[in-house]
Amino acid sequence: MRRFLKADSFLYNLIGKFTGVIEAIEYCGNTLDKIINERREAVKQRISGANDDEYSDILSLLVEANVLENLLTDGEVKSNSMIMVLAGHETTSTLMQWVSYEISKKPEIQDKLFKEVTEVLNGRDPTYEDVEKLHYVNAVLMETLRYRPPVSAIIRQANRNTTLGDYPIPKGTTINPMFQYLHKRPDIWTEPNSYMPERFVDPQFREESQHNLTFLAFSFGNRQCIGKKFSLLEACMILAKLIQNYKFRLLNDETVDPVVSHIRVVNRPSKNMKIEITRR
Repeated sequence: MRRFLKADSFLYNLIGKFTGVIEAIEYCGNTLDKIINERREAVKQRISGANDDEYSDILSLLVEANVLENLLTDGEVKSNSMIMVLAGHETTSTLMQWVSYEISKKPEIQDKLFKEVTEVLNGRDPTYEDVEKLHYVNAVLMETLRYRPPVSAIIRQANRNTTLGDYPIPKGTTINPMFQYLHKRPDIWTEPNSYMPERFVDPQFREESQHNLTFLAFSFGNRQCIGKKFSLLEACMILAKLIQNYKFRLLNDETVDPVVSHIRVVNRPSKNMKIEITRR
């Protein structure tokens, strides 16, 4: 809606009410207010000695820091909380859906993942120190982000007159960089329309691709996603644990029932996706 209408304009509010967007925003806002207030009261009671309950989640740490130092307004705490919900859960869960889909079609990738996880972890839970050792796990995540980016484009507005290549961009112009097309340019990527985790196994290439404007799953520069490292760490832990314990098999006959992208806030697999998960 914001591509075509100014926020808080009459038409924006009218269409927002008709489509349910405003109701959804209010629901999210009220839910976050409730959770933040619960955390704030729990922190105050613990500080005063009324109870010894201790939360270790990120939201509680943020609320506690604000109770002690009062550096953020309630609105800023709420905005940061919303970022954590999106960056820490919505996009990462979508990434893991696409990972499940891609590896469910390729048993050989699952075998390589299981071999690496078994050699590195030897049956134990992964730790932060293991992340840099799980090269193939990280390669699968990076290739999925290239091939099936949960955020396939972003919308930005030029705040001054500028030029991109040969194109003059007047101030106020809306720009929509399409990451998914950059990620499949044949002049940048070898076999761009093939799912090949091996391209990211080399740690040096994996690192360089995130700094040379060829891989933009998390955007770039000062506007790069604040949850990037958290998301990659979380996804690595999840995939390592899943592969330790489960095998995946796609049940869709994609000649008649294909899984396709379903783009809303994020780029999700369509709801018809069916994956069989069995214990090892």
